[in-house]
Amino acid sequence: MTLTIEERPAGSGAICHGILSTIGDWFGIPASNAEYEQRAETGPAIVALLDREPAGLMLLKDHFGETLEIYFIGVRADLHRRGVGRALMERAEAIARESGARFVSLKTLGPSQACEPYERTRAFYRALGYAALEEFTEIWGPENPSLLMAKAI
Repeated sequence: MTLTIEERPAGSGAICHGILSTIGDWFGIPASNAEYEQRAETGPAIVALLDREPAGLMLLKDHFGETLEIYFIGVRADLHRRGVGRALMERAEAIARESGARFVSLKTLGPSQACEPYERTRAFYRALGYAALEEFTEIWGPENPSLLMAKAI
């Protein structure tokens, strides 16, 4: 099996939709999913391909030239624990280094909201060296506390 990572300037909305349809335990808010799909369609996206088939997708956002945010990352559910997410994260970190950013950040569901899939997600990020910085209820609302995580590059 061959894993490749491609940076695409636009046109990845359908890929995003296909990936989101497999990971409903993580991404279950229709308005947010539509926004991710729109961003993937109109702007740049990083696409992971396994034997030329879409396996994962990542959207990045620059903050002040100092921090690169992983705005969205998703991997097809049937391909979890196969290196796709790790490869996407490594690409984000390489892009951050190349651009001179000092940090890579991301937001995920915070630990004050019990959710087993997100416990695995946070463990994945911690294993890659990301530190939990702060939990916010103002970003996504009190029912979806947002955990800010970051890694110095």
